[in-house]
Amino acid sequence: MTICLESKLESRFNRRIDFFNDKERVARVLDYVRVRKAKSEEYKEGYSSLEKILKKGLKSRKISLKKQEDLKEFYSAVNREEERLSLNFLLVNADPINKKSFEKLNLLDSRHSQDATNRIIETLPNVLGCSLDRAKSIYSFLDSRHEQDATNKIVEAFPSVLACSLDRTKSIYGFLDSRHEQDATNKIVERKPTILRSSLDRTKGIYSFLDSRHEQDATNKIVEKRPAVTGYSLDRTKGIYSFLDSRHEQDATNKIVEKNPSVLCHSLEKTLDIYSFLDSRHSQGATNRIVERNTHVLGRSLDKIRGIYSFLDSRHEKDATNRIEETQPFVLSYSLERTKGIYSFLDSRHEKDATNKIVEAFPSVLSCSLDRTKSIYGFLDSRHEQDATNGIVETLPSVLGCSLDRTKKIYKLIGEKGVSANDYIGSFPLILYFSPEFIENNTLEKIIKVTGKLKDRPDKRLTSTSLVNKDGEPFDLLEKTRYSR
Repeated sequence: MTICLESKLESRFNRRIDFFNDKERVARVLDYVRVRKAKSEEYKEGYSSLEKILKKGLKSRKISLKKQEDLKEFYSAVNREEERLSLNFLLVNADPINKKSFEKLNLLDSRHSQDATNRIIETLPNVLGCSLDRAKSIYSFLDSRHEQDATNKIVEAFPSVLACSLDRTKSIYGFLDSRHEQDATNKIVERKPTILRSSLDRTKGIYSFLDSRHEQDATNKIVEKRPAVTGYSLDRTKGIYSFLDSRHEQDATNKIVEKNPSVLCHSLEKTLDIYSFLDSRHSQGATNRIVERNTHVLGRSLDKIRGIYSFLDSRHEKDATNRIEETQPFVLSYSLERTKGIYSFLDSRHEKDATNKIVEAFPSVLSCSLDRTKSIYGFLDSRHEQDATNGIVETLPSVLGCSLDRTKKIYKLIGEKGVSANDYIGSFPLILYFSPEFIENNTLEKIIKVTGKLKDRPDKRLTSTSLVNKDGEPFDLLEKTRYSR
């Protein structure tokens, strides 16, 4: 059956077919467009789109009379109410279009928004030539693994899945299922749909290399946390491991990747820049230790890292800043606003120099939440005048790293010895240095005597027992210390 279009549209349709069938003419227009594109900044984007169509039109086959009928039928059906797919686009992608193409478009419309359907077709014009039953079977399989909305997003992100054989797609899911729980496999595909594009051998090669570096469970967790790692070339991934191995022991490299798999997603150049900057501030060994303790520093932008150093340098001597970072590498993972907020609060309580000395003596205060720090000041203020509280913190900065329950217990135990805990701790702040067990098991006289000996020890020794665990939470080694009577 011959399809009739409106006379104006029919004339335009025929003229455009004649144009694309005349390859010499297409070539001349393409040359003209390229010249105009080079000279015109204002219309560069439009010329680029036209250039893309003309290049494809130059390579496409001449449109036969039978194909013209199929195109007219599809064009009139698709653009009945408004122009969804341009005539130029359809003519340069005429090969896959047939009498059933409109049914395939309807299938896509039933699954996606019109804009999304259009993008799928523009990305993969061949979808209009695929068998309808085949396309339905692919959607059906994906729906058996994912929520329908998730399936739709997979297809929108990776339309080529509709062009891959169902057996191939199933084999990829089968391999991933052999490594992960089914739900984990599904999440990997949802987060990285293009994993369905890679050959199974390539994907297996990536897993095999990671298995040679990690326990299989660790490899699986790396992929589950960062599915994007499956999208990079094996040589690129090996290059990142090779660089890290040049800086750390192999076991340390493996732990860095396991703690922060995103390091495999950053360019090697970015990682090199971060190491280079840290090396400019610290010894190479210190840089390595910073990265090993806080692997997420490799995920920060270099500008943010520099910003943190710059702020700390504005508060401390450069060597002091470096010591703070070496003692407390987690500071590099926090926002600059958060760090500034802690300094601002401490400045509201102490002279600026005193604040700086507190941070230098007890860098872990920068890893404690501001609410937690405020709660400790709040409790001490409830027992002392504000100046006395400030004096306690300046004398023993590590009190900010002790749990509030521990500090409260020490006040309670001192009070149980028949004296005013507020007066004694106000006069002898170093009492808060001892564990509640030591306070409970010793006389007040002995506590004061030992406190006197502590006054002769450098501040660093007084705060060195306050550390931070792997989760960034402060703890005091003295909690584990046992004293005899």
